[in-house]
Amino acid sequence: MTPRVAVATARYGDPWDELSVLASRLAGALACNAQVDVLVPAPGSAAPELAWDGACRLLRFPASDADRKLRSAWRAMAFGVDGDEGPGACTCPNPSTRRQLPPFVEEQLVKAEGGDSPALYSHLVETAYDVTLFVGLHSPVTCFGLAALPGTGRALVVPGQYDPGIALTIHGPGLARAERFLVCTETERAMMAARLGGTERVENIGFLLGVNTVAAPEPGGRTGYSVVVVARDWRTAESRRRYRPWAEHLARRLPEGVEVRLVGPGAAGGPYGVPHTDSRIDAWWWMSRAVALVDPEPHRIVGREALEAMLLGVPVVVAANGDASRDHVENGNGGLWYRADDELTACVNRLLDRELTSTVGEQGRAYAMARFGDTDTYIKRLADVVLG
Repeated sequence: MTPRVAVATARYGDPWDELSVLASRLAGALACNAQVDVLVPAPGSAAPELAWDGACRLLRFPASDADRKLRSAWRAMAFGVDGDEGPGACTCPNPSTRRQLPPFVEEQLVKAEGGDSPALYSHLVETAYDVTLFVGLHSPVTCFGLAALPGTGRALVVPGQYDPGIALTIHGPGLARAERFLVCTETERAMMAARLGGTERVENIGFLLGVNTVAAPEPGGRTGYSVVVVARDWRTAESRRRYRPWAEHLARRLPEGVEVRLVGPGAAGGPYGVPHTDSRIDAWWWMSRAVALVDPEPHRIVGREALEAMLLGVPVVVAANGDASRDHVENGNGGLWYRADDELTACVNRLLDRELTSTVGEQGRAYAMARFGDTDTYIKRLADVVLG
């Protein structure tokens, strides 16, 4: 009998959101060997909605919306951080700010993420799935969905984010309940192993992605070497508050003749933004013609933009605390990492050497293809871990 699998995820369907993409890749790969229902909270919905996403049945449930101001207020009260530091800065609690919090405060910290959905939890209780995969550890879906899951159902968790919520006591029962934790990189594996006290339940399954090479120039066609590209969703409040001012600062520090180009949804709304780059293929066009892709974001789980640039043969420059993106740089020799503005400028300067750029780009391409571009291996690995 074909196994039934639920993928209960905090977010789904946004091609510029790493957690959404992570959930869709997992669901799509599992659908090759199982009947897959994707369960996702849908703030604003009055009743459950049913649709299809390829071979996966997509069920959306009424849920609470995220409130950024409320989230910031709870985090500031609990941890003393407000998230207003610049790109590359870590706003996560450190050992000096972590402390025992009242259960009510921990519950509010989780609910403030948005997506609390009693209807989704009821569906988990009423529906007999062989395996339920929860995506997004510090989310109501995982925290409260795991608690609601019948004791007979197998549960696996994809943490899907680097977050101080991982240390909350409220997650303890869920962490104990989960059979395995699926991660994308060795950095994330080490982080989860430290939290769980061992590696026995932590499995590095990698990730799967690709690029459309139609976007890339013909061999020998990369002649400009005049731009560095920053690719992300520029519509978000975080992008407006943190990354746009940072990009303007970067543009003033680059070597003469090298310019910044911002690509992605909403990029055209400010300086250096390229219009009509909402689709990934348009972003890849710019990536493939750049000196480098620069990713200043800390604590990446997949490092998707870095991997896509590598697949296009383009070097990447990432933050020292980029986690997944730094993993790719170091393991694939596909770029450089920096800790401060001066080092970032030095990285770009170094990559103006075309011979070096070519070598680094090819190293990154080989790494990304071998580790993250093999569809059959990824599907088999995931089936063995989740369905085996």
